[in-house]
Amino acid sequence: MPVLPAILLLLIINYGYSYLAAGLLVTAYNATSSFTQPLVGGLSDTRGFSVSISILVSAVFIALMGIAQNYYLMMLFAIIAALGHACFHPTALSLVNRLCAGENRGRITSFFVVGGNFGYAIGPVLTGLLVIWMRPPGLLFLIFPALFMVLALRYLLPGGIAGACQSYSRPEPGNGPEQSKKPFVILMIVSVLRAWGSLCRDHVPAGVPGYPGV
Repeated sequence: MPVLPAILLLLIINYGYSYLAAGLLVTAYNATSSFTQPLVGGLSDTRGFSVSISILVSAVFIALMGIAQNYYLMMLFAIIAALGHACFHPTALSLVNRLCAGENRGRITSFFVVGGNFGYAIGPVLTGLLVIWMRPPGLLFLIFPALFMVLALRYLLPGGIAGACQSYSRPEPGNGPEQSKKPFVILMIVSVLRAWGSLCRDHVPAGVPGYPGV
């Protein structure tokens, strides 16, 4: 996901895209990933998706954007990569939940989040090095880390989510805590307000009283 913003300037310079056209690639990616995740989450609960295949799909189609010459083809690749991204998160979080016990749930989940943040941080750096070295086609090398992770996950979790579920005992109906939607609603409100705050912080123009600008 952080690869796209890192290559926008390169797309504008190399292919003559307008700022609007380049920005629409990121918009298409983010919108596709965000709006399909609830659907993917529901399907993941009933059918499940392969975490490794999701990573591979996302990486392959982001990499193919480095050799796509047609804007609409590049847009298609961004959307397909976003679908891989959308399939990854609900499935991966579900897998993390199944691999956690009550006493280590916070610690294991934090490792998962830190790993994701590390990827977001190093992604633009790696992308920058590749495109400096080989121009846009250098993005094809992003496939190799994805292939490594596919093999690593297949080795570590040969049974996938099904294997992880073997040691996960689901509570019998009526024996577990009562399911309440109130905590979910509160969490959703907090997430929305947090996103709005970040958006306002990043878009307040310099010189506005009370804000130092960016």
